[in-house]
Amino acid sequence: SGATLRACGQRVATARRDPGLKQGGTTHPADVKLVEAALDKLNLLSPTHSRDGSYGSLTKGGYAAFQRSLGYRGTSADGIPGKQSLTILGSRSGLFTVKN
Repeated sequence: SGATLRACGQRVATARRDPGLKQGGTTHPADVKLVEAALDKLNLLSPTHSRDGSYGSLTKGGYAAFQRSLGYRGTSADGIPGKQSLTILGSRSGLFTVKN
């Protein structure tokens, strides 16, 4: 796997903030682009929307679908990356690893 993502706090903040921003608004685009690319690779996000670096509603929805595929339900499948689901996403996509 290529890149290394650090602890999830920054991505959680981004996932909560970006959907409320103006279209294309982004907080931490480099990390978000990795998550988007992984979701795209797993066919959970359209290639059209997988490279803007904004954790908008489509990225959040794709991540929630990924969480549901792992067995998360209800508020646990909220589209907000947690360490466990993010680690699995990185592993399955082969695009990144997660470290504290």
